[in-house]
Amino acid sequence: MPVGLQVLSVIIIFQIIQVVSFSEDPCENHYGISEKEASEIMEDWPANLAISKVNRTQKCRVACTLLYYGLLHYSGEIHMDKYFDAGVIDELEVSSTIVRCHYEFRNEKDICEYAFGIFYCFRMDLLLNLESSEGENLNKK
Repeated sequence: MPVGLQVLSVIIIFQIIQVVSFSEDPCENHYGISEKEASEIMEDWPANLAISKVNRTQKCRVACTLLYYGLLHYSGEIHMDKYFDAGVIDELEVSSTIVRCHYEFRNEKDICEYAFGIFYCFRMDLLLNLESSEGENLNKK
């Protein structure tokens, strides 16, 4: 697919990625999440996470962090534009992963399960890509 068409399809996809509106509010603290808490969730994601051992409280912490930072809305829409615009995340690099992860959890009705599922899927894909690129770099040496 030509790059221009790929960019256009990504823009269209990001405008329509949403699920049924969630009425439940799983977040206890609406006054903010500390940088330390966000870092624990966003950056210190274990590569060998036993998904079956993640409980609802932990899943809701992920959902609340994504909601607090504006990556996810209660409607289920994924909002990453400010991170794309700031150059923090490469839109072309992650768009197919986000679309695939959203598709995988598109019918989820629980906001904690939905947010955790998409984030887990996204992070695992990033970790796999990182490992494969590190392996390629070692083979080139």
